[in-house]
Amino acid sequence: MAKENGPFNPEKYIDLIVFNIMIAVCFGESVELDDPDFMRFMKLRTEANEMIGKERALSKICSPSCIRYGQQISTELSVKR
Repeated sequence: MAKENGPFNPEKYIDLIVFNIMIAVCFGESVELDDPDFMRFMKLRTEANEMIGKERALSKICSPSCIRYGQQISTELSVKR
């Protein structure tokens, strides 16, 4: 964060810090926030979240009827709110 000049989005840093804490709790050690393996993991996690959000990943593991059912439930839940 010290490298940033002016306003910036802290989301990346918050994610890195939270996952680093989880690693410390689960495995008893922490990693440097600029560790190449850690950065690769975070990049893959972000890409997976984007795929799932766009339903591309679901289309590869679920049948079309399963996806339609999930969309129907999601729609019904959002209407009830």
